[in-house]
Amino acid sequence: MHRPIQRLGFMLLTMLCAAGLSGCQAGPLRVVAESDLQWTGVAHQKPGTLYVNFPRWSDRYEMAVGRLDRSGTPEPYPNQQWNDWSPDGPHAGDWQSRFVAVQSVHADAMGRLWVLDTGNVDESAGRHAVVYMFHAWKTEPVRTIVLPHDIAPEGSYINDIRLSPDGRHAFISESGLGAIIVIDIFGEQLRRVLADHPSTKGHAEKTPVIDGRPWLVQETGEPLVVHCDGIAVSPDGEWVYYQAISNDQLYRVPTAALSDFGASEDMIAANVEHLGTAPVTDGMIFDHAGNLYFSALEDNAIIYRTPAGAFETLVEGPGISWPDSFAIDHDAGLLYFSTAMIHRTPRFSPDGTWPDEPFRIWSHPLAE
Repeated sequence: MHRPIQRLGFMLLTMLCAAGLSGCQAGPLRVVAESDLQWTGVAHQKPGTLYVNFPRWSDRYEMAVGRLDRSGTPEPYPNQQWNDWSPDGPHAGDWQSRFVAVQSVHADAMGRLWVLDTGNVDESAGRHAVVYMFHAWKTEPVRTIVLPHDIAPEGSYINDIRLSPDGRHAFISESGLGAIIVIDIFGEQLRRVLADHPSTKGHAEKTPVIDGRPWLVQETGEPLVVHCDGIAVSPDGEWVYYQAISNDQLYRVPTAALSDFGASEDMIAANVEHLGTAPVTDGMIFDHAGNLYFSALEDNAIIYRTPAGAFETLVEGPGISWPDSFAIDHDAGLLYFSTAMIHRTPRFSPDGTWPDEPFRIWSHPLAE
């Protein structure tokens, strides 16, 4: 049974401090919601609405996308119908009007909610990955962008999405094979770029080590290589930053190069900049001040890179277990992040069990 709960207050903060979470003395770290089902994405939409998504990674699955009510409980969004697809159900072929396998949610500066549905791409079944754009008050997407198989082929996995400041271009990290997908939303153009470039690739020798243990698939004893994952657009809109999970090297490329559908692959590749070593990360996001936040998997921490290029720790501790995705409430000066505890789920945990603590949505003040 799904039992998300909201836990705030002095008692919780005392427990968190006892667990070794830094910054607890002043109480800046807060648990916003908890769930016994695994979530990955979190999105914030003015004036204070939070959305979450649950990936279809196990039999412990009840919905794809939820909007948190005041108690921290997710209600199916936009309605129950969109959340009732199953591979052997009566609507198995109805993959364009029901969520199949959602990986992330993101709210842009214009208040649009983006839902990335990996679709568990299956060319034989005719399924594609789909990008949905919603307005909060509507029960149907404003735009449905089906990604053809040359853009998101079988084996691909659309992961995170970020928008250009003018809202015209979307940039999607593709972590299954390694690439960046660019969408011209108004011109309805799609492009898959940097698919053969080392900057979008992960490597088995860069397997994350979390809680003192390499992240391995227990059945095979081999690492799961995850390619381009975290992606962020700089506040001035000039750059797209990105990094693979199975890599600790940070890259950026001008948005102008990605947004130019006439630019050749060689031209785009020539504009990629290598920024050096960074924390092994799942998600990334910029605040308005130009700080770039990393969900630092190996450190059980949130680490940020300042505009000057220095790395600082925002908060750390064992409760920050596989921090996954970010959202920001700029008005309140709060960073939200989810903990997905992927390394502690049956596929990766040594004893094949689920974590004995809930998955959480946290908030913490932005870096000063």
